[in-house]
Amino acid sequence: MRVSKKPEERKLEITEAALELFLEKGYENVSVKEITNKVNVAAGLFHYYFHSKEDVFMECIRLDRQRFINEFNDSDYFPKDMSAVDKINLLLSGTLRNILARTQLVKDGMNINNAMLVEQVKDGVLGGIADKLAVFITQGNEEGIFECKYPQATAEIAVFGLNHHFMREQQRNPSLRKYLLGEYVFIDREKLHNIFMNMLNMKEPQGLFDFEGPDFCVDTDTEGEN
Repeated sequence: MRVSKKPEERKLEITEAALELFLEKGYENVSVKEITNKVNVAAGLFHYYFHSKEDVFMECIRLDRQRFINEFNDSDYFPKDMSAVDKINLLLSGTLRNILARTQLVKDGMNINNAMLVEQVKDGVLGGIADKLAVFITQGNEEGIFECKYPQATAEIAVFGLNHHFMREQQRNPSLRKYLLGEYVFIDREKLHNIFMNMLNMKEPQGLFDFEGPDFCVDTDTEGEN
């Protein structure tokens, strides 16, 4: 017997089930029937909340973005006694881990006819990362590690500028097109490390960008300055 739930709860339940399937199998390999079977609801109820599979996929993208941001806003994610540099490294490594776990989801989002929404979602994620980075830059100033007059502006220029730079690099170097932004951070880590040091007015590296990289193969011709 199906349990009666509030509309918002039922919609979230369907979205969560769809998200799990999309992450596991990819958009093209998931049917509406699989989603409804997973939640044990009728197809008619699915279509009460969503017009199509693409519609629920877009809701999955929104939900996943919010969870991504909420994870970094959890008070336990960044220990209070952790240094600013260590927090930035944890932010970068956590972002990389999250992006790699969602590689198929991101690629599927780019392949369906809602590129504008996907870009809006991406901007929301980048904005959340920039806001956290600004907090850590301010902390670094207080610790005497950085000398950055404009933490928020610097963080936004760093994050959104990095995204734009990556897209330009993909145009110049087609071998980079199989990678996502988070992977590129690791591929070109030395160059980006030096750029960040200059932006933050750091005198010593202090372990910045010193975090474990992902488990993927990097083509040698993608490394270094292009």
